[in-house]
Amino acid sequence: MTEKVKNKLNKFFSKPRLITEVNRKLQPVVLTDSKGNINRHVAHNAERDIIWWTKRGSKLEQSTNWRKKNIASKIIRHGNIWLYAWLGTCNLTTKNKRYISITKGNDEEVNNIIEKYEEIIKIVDKYPGSKITILETPIYSIKNWNTKQGHKHPDTFEEQDTELERQLYTLNGRIREINKRIGSHSPEFSSDISNTSKYRCGKDRKLKTKRNYEFGLFQDGIHPGEATSKKIG
Repeated sequence: MTEKVKNKLNKFFSKPRLITEVNRKLQPVVLTDSKGNINRHVAHNAERDIIWWTKRGSKLEQSTNWRKKNIASKIIRHGNIWLYAWLGTCNLTTKNKRYISITKGNDEEVNNIIEKYEEIIKIVDKYPGSKITILETPIYSIKNWNTKQGHKHPDTFEEQDTELERQLYTLNGRIREINKRIGSHSPEFSSDISNTSKYRCGKDRKLKTKRNYEFGLFQDGIHPGEATSKKIG
């Protein structure tokens, strides 16, 4: 872990957490895939009140269909909800046995994710007492996941990681536009494990900025470890 990232996390943990009672009329619910494992690390009573609807490996198509069938009964059970949709990871990459690879080398899956998010928004809009926030998809690493799974040549996935980062940048930019439209906001989760460095390149030795990510803070390249889970939670 670089000193920049370490200091960033230490600074966060040293601050007292101010728990407010704003919007307590709405039951917070997170609809997610295996990223929902972070709920094991939440540290505050207010965070323990969150309901997690978690399905490992869930793609947006499955989650959207599940919402259509179940949201009415869930609102009857829990009252008005504030739904935090946190999906997309399982759409951008595809699992083949133990290993993962990028699904498409273009923005087709990004567009598909945004389309499904818009469907989920329309579902929630039918219940005026409830609200929705689309959470950004954190950066993750195909190479690191495949390394943890014992792939013999994980370095061959570096180009896919570069393309995945581009797609995530595009996706999260569009998520910010959606949240702005619906009057909501998502944290920028990827900033929790990132730091920047300067370097010069080209004949003119122009100074450029490179963003680096501490995937060592993740369990396996995808799922946040304990420190980052507490920060996200």
